[in-house]
Amino acid sequence: MRVRLLCFGRLTEARSEREATIELADGVDDTAALRAWLARDHPGFAQPSVRIALNGEVVTGDRPLVDGDEVAFMPPVSGG
Repeated sequence: MRVRLLCFGRLTEARSEREATIELADGVDDTAALRAWLARDHPGFAQPSVRIALNGEVVTGDRPLVDGDEVAFMPPVSGG
C-alpha cells in the first residue's frame, strides 16, 4: 500500500522532506501503526502532541489506511 506522507515543522527536518509518496511495510494498515513505524527511525513521530490528519481531516485514535490516502503529521506550533 502506498500513501502520500506530509510532514510539518520539526518533522520535516527529521525526514529531510516535506512530502513523499511512500510504500508501507506489511502490517502498517492504520494511523497508529504508521506512527509507530515512522517513529522507529524518527522518534518525534511518537510524541502524543503530534497530531495526524487523514485526507485533510484531523483524526484522533486509530483510523484504517487505504491505498492512496494522504496522511499529515503536525507537531504543535510554537509562536512568539
